[in-house]
This record gives sequence, C-alpha cells and structure tokens, in this order.
Amino acid sequence: MRIRKPSLAEWFLHYQLKFSFFEYAHLSYCMDIDVTALVQRAEKVGLRFSPTGVTIKAVGLLAQKLPQLNRILFHSPWGMRIAEPDEIRVNIPVIIQNNGNPVLSALVLGGLEEKAVPEIHSEIKEFSKSDLSDKPVGRIVYEGKYTWYNRLLLRFIHFIAHRFPKLHVRNGGGAFSVTSIIRRDVPQMWLRGTGIGHTIFTATINGLKRSSDNRYTLLLGIDCNHSVMSGDEFSLVSATLTEIMADPDLDAFYPES
Repeated sequence: MRIRKPSLAEWFLHYQLKFSFFEYAHLSYCMDIDVTALVQRAEKVGLRFSPTGVTIKAVGLLAQKLPQLNRILFHSPWGMRIAEPDEIRVNIPVIIQNNGNPVLSALVLGGLEEKAVPEIHSEIKEFSKSDLSDKPVGRIVYEGKYTWYNRLLLRFIHFIAHRFPKLHVRNGGGAFSVTSIIRRDVPQMWLRGTGIGHTIFTATINGLKRSSDNRYTLLLGIDCNHSVMSGDEFSLVSATLTEIMADPDLDAFYPES
C-alpha cells in the first residue's frame, strides 16, 4: 500500500466542490427529454447530432425566454450580492489536447442567441485543440507542485473569482453551466447523475438513448441553485427546457441553409 499527498489538481478539485456544496443549497434532479425531432433534423441537414451543442443552445434559448434566470449569487465580503449580466453566457468544461497531455479547461460561450448548434460544436472542437500556454490558472493547477504557496495562490484566485461580482462578470463568467459525460455512454447503461456548481443552473449530459421505434431520449441531470432559485421557478425552468428541446424551433438549432 502507498500513501501519498494529492496532486495540486486533485486538491483544487476538492476545494472547489467543497465550496459549492457548503456555500449554496442545491436542488438536483434528472430529466429524460425526447429529442427525436432534433436528431432527425441533424440527419436531414447532413450533420451528426451533438448532444452537448444542442443542450448549450437549449440553455441559451431558455435564458432568452426567461431572462430573469440570468443571475449569479455571490457571497461577497459585503454580504450577499446578485449579479445580473447583460449577456447570456454558458460555462463548459472541455478536455483540451494540451500537446498530448489532456486536461480539463473551462470555456465560456457567449452570443448564443445568434449561434446554431454547428457553430457551437465547432467552437468547442477548436478549443479542445488548444494547450495551457494561454491559460495561466490552468498551468498552475496542472503543472504546479503541491506546495503551500501554490495552494495559497489558488485559494486567492478562487476567492477573487467567487466573491467579487463585477470582476467575475467582467472576466466573462456565465450564469449557466453545461457539462457532459456522454463520451463513455453505452447502450446498456442508463446513467443519471448531476453535477453541481455555483451558477444558477447546471445541466449534465448523461446519455442519448434510442428506442426500438427510433425515438431518441436525452438523459439530463439538472442542478438548480436553490439559494437563488425558488421551487416554483425550477418547475418553470424544467417545463420550459422540455418544451424547447422536445418541440423545438428546428431552424434555431440546425438551419437548413
């Protein structure tokens, strides 16, 4: 048996999750949404259906339909503050190639009102080819040693990012998050899990299932930040998201031209 210290990345992951668990109340649940119309539309225009791209676009449309959702709760040094950004942005973790040493890095997608799924998918794909050379925090997390100095530095960066609303919004942080574990989806597995975060809404893409009659079901895990969203509001969010994805504006997702 071997006992070791955590890597800096392992320690920082724990630090961030502990912050999200203890600073916010979470209302987590699972949704199965029929996305047959969107899968068929993607096939019709000659594209492969993108569960991640579709979910991000759906969240963007959700924020357009319910603009009051575009808010983020902060526990600032002066007490609770709620930031209401002018732009709809979605945070998404992406595995970047990083010169053959893959790591997770955060991408923030904006301008979703104008972007269709192919554009969103292309932006994620392009980001996935990048490395840590232009990501200073990522370099500290994945290349730094587990020293008191690096842990203190990451604590300070995290404090600034999550306690000062203006700085967070000014640096591009979004009020919504989407994450995906669908890359290891297999037909025999029906996985339902939820991620958590500090944003008002986090969607986790668990899987895409095809039935014997060729219907497609997207398995989503949803985490609503109950500290800033009421139960009635989360019910509205669920119904609206289902409507957007199950009875979609097809041209908004996959334009024919």
